[in-house]
Amino acid sequence: MNANTKLRVLLVEDDEEMATQVKRLLVKHFSAEIQFTLLAEKALQMFETGQFDLVLLDYQLSDGDGLSILREITSREGHPPAVMVTGHGDEETAVQAFRAGAAGYVVKDQRLPTMLPDVINKALAVVKYESAKVDLEAARERIALVTESLPIPFACIDRELRYVNANGPYAEFFSSVPEQMLGLNMRHFLGEEAFSRALPNIEAVLDGTMVTFDQMLEIEGVLHYFKVKLVPEQPTTGRIGGFYSFVIDVTDERAALAALRASEREYRELVETANSIILKADRDGRITYMNDFGLKFFGYEPEEIIGKHAVGTIVPESVRAGTEEEIVKSNSQASGGQPDCYTAGCPEGGESPWPRGTSYITTALFQAPALLGAWALLKKAPLRLPVFGAIWVAIATVVRKVICCRCEYYGKDCSTIMGKWTAMLYEKDEEHPLTTEAFYLDFGLVAASILFPLPQVRKMGIRYLALYLAVALASTAGIRHFGCRYCPNTVCFMNPDHRS
Repeated sequence: MNANTKLRVLLVEDDEEMATQVKRLLVKHFSAEIQFTLLAEKALQMFETGQFDLVLLDYQLSDGDGLSILREITSREGHPPAVMVTGHGDEETAVQAFRAGAAGYVVKDQRLPTMLPDVINKALAVVKYESAKVDLEAARERIALVTESLPIPFACIDRELRYVNANGPYAEFFSSVPEQMLGLNMRHFLGEEAFSRALPNIEAVLDGTMVTFDQMLEIEGVLHYFKVKLVPEQPTTGRIGGFYSFVIDVTDERAALAALRASEREYRELVETANSIILKADRDGRITYMNDFGLKFFGYEPEEIIGKHAVGTIVPESVRAGTEEEIVKSNSQASGGQPDCYTAGCPEGGESPWPRGTSYITTALFQAPALLGAWALLKKAPLRLPVFGAIWVAIATVVRKVICCRCEYYGKDCSTIMGKWTAMLYEKDEEHPLTTEAFYLDFGLVAASILFPLPQVRKMGIRYLALYLAVALASTAGIRHFGCRYCPNTVCFMNPDHRS
């Protein structure tokens, strides 16, 4: 039964005067549709052929007793609540009624006009509660199925900071399994120190603000570094009921970055202290760097030589003819550049064709429309959010396996963060070539991720829709500019060489 339908009642009462009084109460308090009978046998026939939300039974009937009908009704799966109405208000009768499965018990006395509506309301509330429990459990099972397929650690936490759901990767952080975490407070797993550091961000997300922060946590004696995103759960009563936690372990990435910085420092120290001329020039032959030994050797200050052409400064004008291309090529190779990499592709084992830092730009461009879409889904259709997440899981896993693992530049400085992550998830696929169809799949799923939230984006209002479309178009143009134009993979249909 829902709010738009009337309460359907089967009334079994052998006293017509009492039946009339009960009918008035049912119509007055519940606008009920009532089917009435005086006989037990007829009552069972009506129950078999009709659909009822409530059964009211007299204890004593002319052709039987209400307890027999009650036992027959409550033996059926999914039966409606049954309330016993009797003139025998003794304790033994009440006990028998409740043992037979009665949802309530009312005595025919002067209190009937007030007691009967209360008992019916309580019986119906129990039915609604049990139905809600079943729906909630089904929803939790669906959410668990989706979250368990996520490649990153994920957990759902209620307002009391108890785990409602956690997938396998999340539980592994704490040497546990999801079932053992459910219902326990997150403080128990984080520890006091880590919990204290995270507490301001937890308070912010419970106030409705999505937050991203860095977190340190010691696991089995090893210090790990995490990037954590907390997303507030869509409120149904005006109050945030909990939040979702997405976690990425960046320990290895942080260590690699520290090693890279140390290597760069060592390289700079080596270059600066070298007793040789070391310089770097761009593809046009303009000097972009020269070490101290070179500056002293040629007698220049940095501002006098940086940005100037090599010919006419450190190389005489007289040797310009016929040699400029060789000078540029020689300087580029000496400084580690690969001027032909952007057009012909890099040789096997060569460097990445994308400028350093491109991955961070394209990742930000990818995230902008995705976050706007996810927010619209959270606000307007939270049950569709798992489907949206599944699309992004496919983009981050399946598509990366058929593109990134087969790419010539696997494991190098890809123009997307997902391309970098692929090397952590999968081994390089040497057996299968990269195909154009794989790029169609990638672009199709990206287009789906933009179009899927669009109905909910429209419900957010015209300004939000305009912002979403503008960000999506800017994101597409930006990725094309910062990533695609440098990409040498001609099997991609976005590559000019492929189209020609």
